Amino acid sequence: MSESRWDALAARVAARLPRALRVRLGIGASEHDAWWESSEFGNPSLDAVLEAAQRRGVPWVPWPMPYAVQLGHGVHQRRFWMTRTEKTSAVAQDISDHKPWSKIVLGQHGAPVPRGVSVVSPHQLGRALRTIGFPVVVKPAGGKKGNAVAIGVETWPALLRAFVAARWISRDVVVERYHPGRDYRLLVVDGRLVAAAERSPARVTGDGRSTVGELIAALNADPRRDPGVNTLSRVATNAETRRVLQAQGLGLRSVLSDGQVATLRRTANLSTGGTSRDVTDLVHPENVRLAERVSKLIGLDIIGLDIVSPDIGVPLAENDGVIVEVNSSPGLRMHVHPSEGAPRDVGGAIVDSLFPPGAPVRVPIVAVTGTNGKTTTTRLVAHLLREEHESVGWCTTEGIYLDGRRIAQYDASGQRSAYRLLREPTLEAAAFEVARGGLLRAGLGFDFCDVGILTNVAEDHLGLRGIDTVEQLAELKGRVIAAVHPEGLAVLNAEDPLSAAQASRTRASVAFFSLDPDHERIVRHVQEGGLAAVRDGDEIVVFERSERHRLGRVAELPITFSGRAPFMVANVLAAVLAGRGLGMSRERIWSALTRFEVSPETLPGRMNLIPCGRFHALIDYAHNPAGMRALGAFVGNWEGPRWGAVSIPGDRRDEDFAAFGRAAAAAFDRIIVWEPRDPRGRPSGETSRLLAEAIRAADPKRDVRIVDDELAAFREALGSAPDGALVTLLAEHVDAAVALVEESRSTGAA
Repeated sequence: MSESRWDALAARVAARLPRALRVRLGIGASEHDAWWESSEFGNPSLDAVLEAAQRRGVPWVPWPMPYAVQLGHGVHQRRFWMTRTEKTSAVAQDISDHKPWSKIVLGQHGAPVPRGVSVVSPHQLGRALRTIGFPVVVKPAGGKKGNAVAIGVETWPALLRAFVAARWISRDVVVERYHPGRDYRLLVVDGRLVAAAERSPARVTGDGRSTVGELIAALNADPRRDPGVNTLSRVATNAETRRVLQAQGLGLRSVLSDGQVATLRRTANLSTGGTSRDVTDLVHPENVRLAERVSKLIGLDIIGLDIVSPDIGVPLAENDGVIVEVNSSPGLRMHVHPSEGAPRDVGGAIVDSLFPPGAPVRVPIVAVTGTNGKTTTTRLVAHLLREEHESVGWCTTEGIYLDGRRIAQYDASGQRSAYRLLREPTLEAAAFEVARGGLLRAGLGFDFCDVGILTNVAEDHLGLRGIDTVEQLAELKGRVIAAVHPEGLAVLNAEDPLSAAQASRTRASVAFFSLDPDHERIVRHVQEGGLAAVRDGDEIVVFERSERHRLGRVAELPITFSGRAPFMVANVLAAVLAGRGLGMSRERIWSALTRFEVSPETLPGRMNLIPCGRFHALIDYAHNPAGMRALGAFVGNWEGPRWGAVSIPGDRRDEDFAAFGRAAAAAFDRIIVWEPRDPRGRPSGETSRLLAEAIRAADPKRDVRIVDDELAAFREALGSAPDGALVTLLAEHVDAAVALVEESRSTGAA
């Protein structure tokens, strides 16, 4: 299915889905914003960590599960999910999540905890009550966020109701002594107390006129309780609300006197509408030491301690304060957005615990964009990176590669493929081909790159997704140049004005390449001491700080076909500059490039010249007029017959068909035009007909034939090629084309 038809179908499907489901599935949103940019799935805790990471220059990559991210790239990664990190012990998490176990651990080590027991049946409640006595607290042993927690239970009927509610959540139900006091949450990260908050349950204050229900509505109208803001939670008017009000002799229709306070929840959890006040500076040093000791006893790197005490400024041992719970995945919202007091940089404390000062967080990234030459240049850069690093990955339109092996086969020139590669735990360096479609759909898969390359900008894919002119296309592709780190290098084509103009969009150093050593832009740049790479006669030359450095002869580079493929020379020049931008020596760069062989394995579908006995086959992917003209410059040097089996994607403009046809007519003696399997929005047969008409219009005498199938066209061209011919196959399905050529060689059909 063509890109335009797929986009239309996806839009129709997405329009029928609820927004929450669209966000969760990532439809209509990038992976970065799919899980937390929406009101349904916003997560203040994750936001706090990501904002802190951004401030500290730590990159992040989303993981394919809600609220999960990876901080750092490749080998430097640290994973983070729901305020749990890869350092979080599974054993410690199980202990903390099961309240009786955590209480046993703390109690045996002298930490103050409420007296209590775990029960599984109503029969056991009697024995528990004889041991503890009213009032009590009832809660599920494995509960979270205050769900089914009953505080200050003083009667048998209320105790039974609380037991049943807790039993729905957990098999074991905790019944423990009720300690009056204020509700505090202490957050400890890596054994250090970083924040403390006093939490208060949701409540309303009367004005002498409004009902409780009206006061709740006014409370929920606070902008901070808007789901899109998610600083405070709204208060639900449910059965729990009615029970709490009833215990105070009130209902939703009751009118409170002026100043009268009605509590709406028994627990002070923010998720049920509670508020918080920062008290970090008020915690008594003894309580600080206790909290930090408890974090080590449980064994959690991030832990939230729920404490009930009349005053956190007094040691718990002196005012009957107790630790009522420990939490393995504590929320950060109360510390980041307290209702009162100063916010605390708890996200920063977590990031610092994962990446101590000076710890590496990034792998070298080279991003390559442009109209033509992206894939080849990306492959060349990856080849250079493998000279310096053990584990190198790259993404191109052919797939995702890691350590020389293709680990995924599809068009991987977009954002999500970049995410996927950066999640590889062994990755030490990466090269990304960045295509127009991926930029439009979701942007880049990284915040900064060390080197950004813009090979050229020519008419291609115009008239699609709002890109109608080459200037707009240049602006789009220039996003890669704008993303180059200020200490990195932007590599631009000096001969292409649209490419060169993107120099104004970067704060990084700029390097230019050119096949013309006397190009005005090159001369001026070299005079100013800039970095440049040129072809000077039969030599590759690099200029640095106005000094001329000869790398070697063009003929030494197999990829240039002894210099007969100028566009390959241009790709080499861009790669040379990328290597210098990464700090590679000129000698090592040249040595690596002389060992880069062009084959279907190293460069599938890009200038794969294969001898077939009586003739040669050339497999390439020239899919736009500029690409066809560049390929024609090489084909035109062939001394024998020049045959071509060609096509062009159907979503190109009619004027692109005409330009492509002119270039094909100039390059080949005989042409077979094949119809794409996916016409990309055009009626079946129209693509091949328009291209054939364009070729005939350019040269009425040109031998042109239309075939309905790509592989059938290739078989016909290979099977009837004359001696000494060059048969060029513009392949959409490269693997199948290579297989046909190999079959032709092995069977002797050639």
